[in-house]
Amino acid sequence: QQSQALKEGLWRKGHFGDLNAPAAPAGLRSRTLGLVGFGMVAREVAALGKAFGMQVVAWNRGGVPADAGVEECLTLPELAGMSDAVCVLAASPTPLVDALFLSRLPPNALLVNVARGSAVDDTALLHAVETRGLKVGLDVFSDEPAAPHASFTSASGLVGHPSVVCTHHIGAATRQAQEAVGLSLL
Repeated sequence: QQSQALKEGLWRKGHFGDLNAPAAPAGLRSRTLGLVGFGMVAREVAALGKAFGMQVVAWNRGGVPADAGVEECLTLPELAGMSDAVCVLAASPTPLVDALFLSRLPPNALLVNVARGSAVDDTALLHAVETRGLKVGLDVFSDEPAAPHASFTSASGLVGHPSVVCTHHIGAATRQAQEAVGLSLL
């Protein structure tokens, strides 16, 4: 909403900066970051969360190493119930984040999906955004075009929603990231 207001030429600091508003940002310190998946990228995200003073919990299909420095959740609903913010980092052909998961998140939670669009149930996510005040960041979409240049109107309704920030599946689109991938293949 803030970005849209600025794009429309509106300065609304008095509205968005109201710390007494129900949806006022709570900050990150002492909040809990939940990681869906615990591979190499998730380990780096965990370190960033800790740098901001967050508690970190994680779920991974193959378990979380005991020496990882994060609390392991044995189920996804357990992770959701403990998390103020969730980062989806595990690819899945079927939703890992579904209506049950989303119902366990606290109102006004944050959810970021950088794994695969299919890892999140779009319909359930839109419902949670509209009824529970979730704030969402998406770099991936279940119906994203395969071509690098294409027309795109997502059927989910998430892309145009004011509580959703979107990018073009470019999370790893840096020279540094591509060089790291290349080196890992050697």
